[in-house]
Amino acid sequence: MWVSDSYYGSGVGWRGAYSCRGRGPAGNCVAADIHINLTFVEAEGQRRRTMCHEFGHSAGLTGLRHDTETGCM
Repeated sequence: MWVSDSYYGSGVGWRGAYSCRGRGPAGNCVAADIHINLTFVEAEGQRRRTMCHEFGHSAGLTGLRHDTETGCM
């Protein structure tokens, strides 16, 4: 897993992004990228929640309501 943060700008419209770069024989993700957009994520607590949220996606948690203001997923 590769995790990076940068000022991606406001034009991208996201705080964090997860993408799977490779899948194993069982269909599970074996190589992934997580990006944190520091343009929107400035406060430490918000950074932690956004990272938690994107790591949740990497663990297979999908289809959940996106609520990184008050919780992880």
